[in-house]
Amino acid sequence: MSLYFLGIFVAMLIGLTFRKHEYFKTDDRALLIELPPYRIPSIKMITRSAFTRTGEYLKKATTVIMGILIILWALTYFPNHGDTENSYMAKFGKTIAPIMKPTGFGDRWEAVAAIVPSIAAKEIVVGFMAQVLPLKEEVAKNEEVTTFTEDVVEQVKGFGFALKDSFMGIININAIGGLFETPDAETIEEESSGVVGAVANLWAGDKEGPLKAYSFMVFILLVVPCVVTLAAIKQEFGIKFMWFVTGFLVIVPYIGSTLIYQIGRLFI
Repeated sequence: MSLYFLGIFVAMLIGLTFRKHEYFKTDDRALLIELPPYRIPSIKMITRSAFTRTGEYLKKATTVIMGILIILWALTYFPNHGDTENSYMAKFGKTIAPIMKPTGFGDRWEAVAAIVPSIAAKEIVVGFMAQVLPLKEEVAKNEEVTTFTEDVVEQVKGFGFALKDSFMGIININAIGGLFETPDAETIEEESSGVVGAVANLWAGDKEGPLKAYSFMVFILLVVPCVVTLAAIKQEFGIKFMWFVTGFLVIVPYIGSTLIYQIGRLFI
């Protein structure tokens, strides 16, 4: 919840700051809009809107998100055939990590490298973490040697099962109430065996671990929204303004995460 309030606060602060700049000043003119009468939406309209938005997201998930995840998989698989610690992505993360030290999470290249895919889409961060972090099941079992084709097939199958589970969750009305319930100890134990547990072990044994994780989430929240937004900005305001926004939305999360980590560690 604090992340939502932080995002709203930062947006308001940036808006008030830019409001004083000459570039964003406009003539104060009265704007009159005739609003239609408010009505309770019909079931037909709600259903149509829900299916339209769900279809748009599935189209995005099956094209953009899945395509980027495959590219990220290749960057974490090569050049040493699955040795994540010496992959192209790891080399990039370790190169940038010293710059991110003040934010707290710069001591883990995985978190630093996750910033790049987050610019494409925030949802990709979870998939990226699942690729680069050792999962509990993988640690317990002997590593199996697979080919590129077999890995791609497994990724497609997993995506299909995820779509099925998502669809069943939509039509299951009884599952809605569970979204607002605190998970019990058994549920936490079961989920901790996957990417949740892998992320939780990023700073295992570090007393500043929760603070570093929060700093990381703040950075991902405030960093450049997505490439679609940047494309819209370019179309409306031009390429120079797009690069200005990109640079600005890299500096703001860096400052925000640094302040949160450096101030927060004083109270630990």
